[in-house]
Parts: sequence; C-alpha cells; structure tokens
Amino acid sequence: GAHLSNVAVAAKGADGLVTVDPVFAEAYGGTLKLTGTVDARGGVPVTRTRIEVAHLNVAGLARDVTGEDKFAP
Repeated sequence: GAHLSNVAVAAKGADGLVTVDPVFAEAYGGTLKLTGTVDARGGVPVTRTRIEVAHLNVAGLARDVTGEDKFAP
C-alpha cells in the first residue's frame, strides 16, 4: 500500500453535510492536499473534491500500490 506521513485531517459535519478541509499528507517526496464535501441533504449524496499534488514521485507510489516496478527509470 501507499506510505503517507504527517497526515492531518480537519472535518466537520451537521445536518447531512460533511466538510473536509483539509486532509494533508506528505508522501513520496511531495505533498497531497484534499478538500471536499459530502452533501446528503437532498436524498442522493453529492460529493465534491479537490486534490492538490506537488512533487510526488509517481514511480514510487505506483510500485508500492501495485507491487510492480513498471515506471522505474
């Protein structure tokens, strides 16, 4: 699986609306930041997300997730 460090999550929820702002993690030489909402107030849940990725070593992530070294230089 993927290896993350320094993970931090801020979330709140009320009356069918959950807001996550942000989920932050360091991984594979870079950073990940996710913000989003799950809105279940209208019956069918609606999800909105935004993901920011900076300086991520995709080859390392792919190797750890798939167990294969397909993206190695």
